[in-house]
Order: sequence, then structure tokens, then C-alpha cells
Amino acid sequence: MLYPFANLLLLALALTGLWQLADAARSGHFFAEARRRWQAEAYLLGHDFSARKKALQTAFLASLWLHLSCVILSGSLLPAKLPWLETVLDGFCMPVMLLLLLCKLIFSRYSWRQYLAVCMSVFIFRWVFFNSQDIWLFYAILFVAAAKDVSMKHAVRHWMRCTLLLVCCVIVLSLTGFLENTFWMDAYRERWYFGFTHPNTLGGFLMGIVCGWVILRAENWRWIDFGPLLAIELFNDFGPYVRSLQVVLRATLALLVLAKLLPLQKLCRPKALRLFFSLAPVWLMLFSLGMVFWYDHHPDDLIEYINICLTGRIYLQSQGFQLYPIAIAGQFMKEWPNQDNCFIAALLRYGPVVSAMIWAAACRVLWQLFRGGRAYTALIFLCMLVYAYFEIIFFHLPGNPALLLFAGALYALPPQGFTVAEPLQSPR
Repeated sequence: MLYPFANLLLLALALTGLWQLADAARSGHFFAEARRRWQAEAYLLGHDFSARKKALQTAFLASLWLHLSCVILSGSLLPAKLPWLETVLDGFCMPVMLLLLLCKLIFSRYSWRQYLAVCMSVFIFRWVFFNSQDIWLFYAILFVAAAKDVSMKHAVRHWMRCTLLLVCCVIVLSLTGFLENTFWMDAYRERWYFGFTHPNTLGGFLMGIVCGWVILRAENWRWIDFGPLLAIELFNDFGPYVRSLQVVLRATLALLVLAKLLPLQKLCRPKALRLFFSLAPVWLMLFSLGMVFWYDHHPDDLIEYINICLTGRIYLQSQGFQLYPIAIAGQFMKEWPNQDNCFIAALLRYGPVVSAMIWAAACRVLWQLFRGGRAYTALIFLCMLVYAYFEIIFFHLPGNPALLLFAGALYALPPQGFTVAEPLQSPR
């Protein structure tokens, strides 16, 4: 269903663009009108009315709830227990979600510059999606583009409500015996599934909840706000025992404590320091490639020890490069190692063009957050990038609500318009 929808969306965007060109030509002063529309935001189709903006925001939030429901429930054992549930998710929830996203994208307000950015992004990501057959990448660009004129705080609040409700329901159903609460023994200890298909699936949702909680509380972070994070840490230690979540969550807690004790806003004022941290995706990509080069060409005891400390990630990254070359527009990987590093996975699966677009956008998001004084939000975004080194779920919206912040980079919004509490729109 997603393949014909991608073609339909691209066709709708192209026809809307042609309509705008024809409408500008009818004014009799095409170039003057084009210069005005290049910067000025307006609804490209239809007329403005009081309830239109609210209706479009409602469509976005409804599509967000449907998407989260489809992914989280499909990642649990409920479809195996209730076979009709998969039919409802695929036959009703998914088409309605795609229809709402189509309406949100076509009928939103854009300047021509912003609309061109959306069209180019959808075209490139659709092309790579067809080559790689990775649905998560295309879902990500759909929701990032559709986040125009939507309050990020409001969207993340709805993300938290839906994710917490569904994850807690699955856990409770597993504890009551309705779903099988199995476990498996790895080299360290028992790892419980709690009604999900894999402990790491639950771990990804838990890390997303941590990210969403910090984003919501970033404006007024208090010591009591550490409580939910400590509860998730304890639950992970005695339940699914996701080691990547354990490492990143403990680092997040330590950084939040330091941020609470130190004048974080003052520390982020030097431009050189802000630039250094804003380039964190570049440093992580170079670190990933450097570790693979070291592992392949100069193996020694030290790199083997680092590989063990990183739970075998360097070995898996090396296997990926041995199996596949780098394709400019992405590729489908039939034989794929358990590649959890988002930086290497994006390079091999999506190609260098889309990989560069993703991490350049992440750098801009960090720069705008630091420049706008959103230090706590920038901190959790940095932690999610570190988590991306260990888990591929960074590209999955159900495991990373910070993906919505990429809308600020896509639409090239100024710092005063790029906040968590205010809508993502350019000031008039």
C-alpha cells in the first residue's frame, strides 16, 4: 500500500506546484509574484478560514495516533493472539493514516521555498525507499514534512499519551497471562519480553518515552522529573535488560544531573562550543567509520576489547561493509547482518546522499536548539544520537519523538520560530 501512496503523493505535489505556477502567471506579473510567493506563506489550495489550521493539526495528531498504534501493536504478541487485529491495523488504520497525511501535506500553508523543499525531499526519499524497501525512512519524511504548523510540545504530548498507553497495556496483558511473557538467556542473564516480540523492541519504546519526557519537561526541569527516568532504568535492569538502553539512559541521567548543577545555559553560549556539539552527528559518523577501519586493517587486542564493550557493534559494522558496497541511491539488502548502528546502516542502506541529508539536518537541529537556548532538549537529542550508534530505532518515530524536530531543519526556520513550545512556522 505504501508504494502506490508514494507515487500518488508525488503526483499530487507536482500537480499542486503546476497549479501554483499557472496561478502566478495569471496575475500578469509572473516574476514579481514568484518573488513574493517564494518567501510569503499561503495555502496553496483552497481558501483560508478560521477552522482550517485546527483541522489540519487534528489530522496530523490523528495520523500520529494511528501510526503509533499500528507499529506498537504489531511489535507485540497481540496479533498472534488476536488474528483479526492485524486485519484492522493493515486494512483500516493504515489507509486512514495515509489519507490524513496526504491531506495534511497538500492543504497546509507553505512558501514556495518551503514547498520546493518538501517536494525535493519526498522525491529523493521515495526513490531511496523504492531501492532499499525500508518503510521506516519514508514514514519518517512523511511525518517530518507534515509537522508544518504543528506545536511540537502538543505533538510530543500526544506521542507520549499514545505510546505510554499502548506499551503499558501490552506489559499488563503479559503480566496477567493473556500474552506470553517469555524470556531467553543471553551471555549475561535472563531477558524478559513482556508481551513484545523482542526485548530490544520494548527497549526502543522505553528510550523514546525517556526522550519525550525530557522534551516536555525541558522548560522547567526539576529534581522530581528524574523519577520516571529512574523507574525506567530499574524496570529495564530487572526486565528486558537492554544493554544499549542501560548505557545511554545512565549517561542521560548523569548529564541531566550535571546540567541541573551547572549553569548549562552559560556553558552553551560560546559559539565554538555550540558548533562543536552541533557537529555531533559528524563526529559519531567518523567514529563509526574509524572503528571499522581499525577493526579490519589493524586488528589487535584493544579493538577487540572495544568491540566487546560496544556489544559487538564494530564486528557487525565490518560485516555490513564486507557484504555490500555503497550505492548512491540506496539498495535492498537481502543478506543483512544484525546492523544496529544507524550511521553505518544509513550509509549502506540509504546511500551517501540521503545519509548526508539526514545528518546535516540533525546538525542544524542541534544548532538551532543551542542557539535558541533549548539546552535540555539539545542534550536529549545528543543522547538519542548516541543511542543511534547502538540501535536502528532512531529512524522509527514510535521510538524517537525527536524526529519531529527535523521539521525545523526541513523548512529552514529561524531560531525565534524554532521552539518546542511554539508551532513550527515562520514568523510573519
